[in-house]
Amino acid sequence: MAADLSKPAAAGTPDPPNTVREGRAGASRACYAVFFIAMGGAAFAIAVVWLPYNDSDGPRQSHPQSLTLDLGDGVTMDFVLVPAGGFTMGSPEYEKKRHEDEGPQHQVEISLPYYLGKYEVTQEQYEKIAGKNPSLDKGANLPVDRVSWHDAMTFCQMLGTVTGRIARLPTEAEWEYACRAGATTPFHHGKTLGAENAQFHWCFPYDAAPSDLGPGGPAEVGSFPANAWGLHDMHGNVYEWCFDRYDPGYYAKSPTLDPSGPSSGEKRVARGGSWNCLGNSLRAAHRGGVLPTTRKDEFGFRVLVYDYVPES
Repeated sequence: MAADLSKPAAAGTPDPPNTVREGRAGASRACYAVFFIAMGGAAFAIAVVWLPYNDSDGPRQSHPQSLTLDLGDGVTMDFVLVPAGGFTMGSPEYEKKRHEDEGPQHQVEISLPYYLGKYEVTQEQYEKIAGKNPSLDKGANLPVDRVSWHDAMTFCQMLGTVTGRIARLPTEAEWEYACRAGATTPFHHGKTLGAENAQFHWCFPYDAAPSDLGPGGPAEVGSFPANAWGLHDMHGNVYEWCFDRYDPGYYAKSPTLDPSGPSSGEKRVARGGSWNCLGNSLRAAHRGGVLPTTRKDEFGFRVLVYDYVPES
């Protein structure tokens, strides 16, 4: 069952604490959605609440710019606020080495702010919540890898239980919006990609001078500069699972407001490229379609949470 991100809440629902009021003048709405995921024959429901807001009285920003969750025993997880807004999703036809599934370019609106992991989920964080570490190369601050899409979804559910937050994987649109952080170039930092920008096969850069062969595995999270919104490793290191199913033709029919992917399809979206990729695969618009059971040492994820905890 596909995620319904447009189910309206009852009229007159009050604003919860710390709600952002911004967007279209005079707009007032509240949306609620539940993702139903079939995993091994069991149904898991992950609630996604689009918070009520009314911006007729002008913008109001009361969210803190960062958020830290305590996972216990001194282990924490840092998040960065991603503001609501719009952007052009996909790549232009003139972008070098683009693929057909990156078009057509289309406008997307992200209706409400959210918090996205400042870093990819680390092995220390994953082990603290899931009780195991499946990664090939071990290191507390290395990104967890060899996790399937199902593993990532289960982690989000467990994280929500531990912290009392709504936690989930970002949609593909939320991921690209956060990666770009306002940029329209192939990478959030500009038009080229070299060894100083990300963890990938440095001998195959993007419009930059080649370096040596490059790494034989992921780097510790935060080893490379963050984007304009403070998010690290959106290019390279490990592929990041997104919530959406993969459809190479989805952009031609995608809704403008908060798209959540097609309602059917065998594969799931992975974004950002990895340490084992050529520079082209790290572009902000590059899309990967991968079977959700895949567990390789190139695949990890980061988590999206909200700062509003709904009443049970």
